[in-house]
Amino acid sequence: MIASTKVAKAQRDIRSSVMIENATQNAGEMIGKLTMTYNRGRQAVITNELIDIITGASALENIH
Repeated sequence: MIASTKVAKAQRDIRSSVMIENATQNAGEMIGKLTMTYNRGRQAVITNELIDIITGASALENIH
């Protein structure tokens, strides 16, 4: 009886460890995807600002 209780507890502990490991891995993947999305959005803003600056500088050159 005591041995089966210990086995059952060990099995629960293993399942719990596996679930925690999977959750940690999933969180890491989600963080990676969100970071990529954020960086793409930030890069788009930077690119648009550079286009505005270059367009403005080009317009100024054409005036002079």
